[in-house]
Amino acid sequence: IKKAHEKGIKLVIVLVNNWDDFGGMNAYVKWAKDPMNHDGFYTNETIKNAYKAYVNHMLNRVNTYTGVKYMDDPTIMTWELTNEARCESDPSGKTLFNWTKEMSEYVKSIDNKHLVALGEEGFIKDPQSTILEYNGSKGLDWAKMISLPTIDYGTVHLYPDYWGDPWKDGVQAGCTWLKTHADLAEAANKPVVFEEYGILKTSVTNRDYAYETWNNLAYELGYSGSMFWLLTGIDDLTPDKDGLYPDNDSLRIVYGKKENAASVKIFEENAKLMNGEKITRIPHIYITAPSKNERVKDRISVEVKVISYGKEISEVVFSTPKKKNIIMQANAGSYKYDLDISKEKNGEMPVSALVQFKDGTNAVTTGIVNVRNK
Repeated sequence: IKKAHEKGIKLVIVLVNNWDDFGGMNAYVKWAKDPMNHDGFYTNETIKNAYKAYVNHMLNRVNTYTGVKYMDDPTIMTWELTNEARCESDPSGKTLFNWTKEMSEYVKSIDNKHLVALGEEGFIKDPQSTILEYNGSKGLDWAKMISLPTIDYGTVHLYPDYWGDPWKDGVQAGCTWLKTHADLAEAANKPVVFEEYGILKTSVTNRDYAYETWNNLAYELGYSGSMFWLLTGIDDLTPDKDGLYPDNDSLRIVYGKKENAASVKIFEENAKLMNGEKITRIPHIYITAPSKNERVKDRISVEVKVISYGKEISEVVFSTPKKKNIIMQANAGSYKYDLDISKEKNGEMPVSALVQFKDGTNAVTTGIVNVRNK
């Protein structure tokens, strides 16, 4: 906390995890021997009192280095009651709502200086939907939750690769998710933060295209912040071969690492925008299909997307080692071309795409097509 203050960083401090990492809710359940297992965390009085005792101790703790109580420290922006709370045994959402109401009121009774959030993923209760993240089956009614006067803002997480088939078109599904929550937050007159999001390195979704698109949309929709998962650095305890925090979930972004440079640039620009700085946006072009993580053969549909930042596009061309400057056809916001690769050798085929703008400037990108004809 002292070091964060010196660096001008505000902290969101999470008080318990839904998952088992760092102890989590299941540690409380195990101690109390609650037969409901995980979801007993929200209803067992012994567990609730233990959580409150921990919160009380935490908020009243005096920082060894600064002499300031945590509850009085402006370096801390928010107390988050949980990370990714779920209560699937009660799809009505009442159990989690009641727990959130009780615990947020308790935190505010001790500390009325800091913001309080639940730290939820943003699951919605719409009985008409067949999508798990929208139909209430996760036990969270986001619209009702953020209406609580002791919850200061809503949070949204986004992981299409983990959420199954309805999220297969990761970028577009994510855009719909962001718009839906912006509308609900506006109706509740509450701020909303795009708190966690990520695309797996193994995904068929173009990661940087997703990140730039989502960040731009969150900014346009009035989100109060955007925080990707996961920025990492040096690890002294369990480092990888380079001395860095291991890439445990295929979502790691390492500042200063060449392979992450484009991603880092996206986050830096977004941070400046969110902080009210004026910046000049540079157009980008992305090969969104096929993915380097797909094995493709015979005839493939190549898709390219351009984020132009207002520049008029003259043409988009695609190139392979054998075919140069293939003019692509505009199609519903994309540029597409059917490419015959039936005679290509198995392996990684380098490709590139270029967009020419009417002002004479251009943007280019390179990629890999993973050919597996046999």
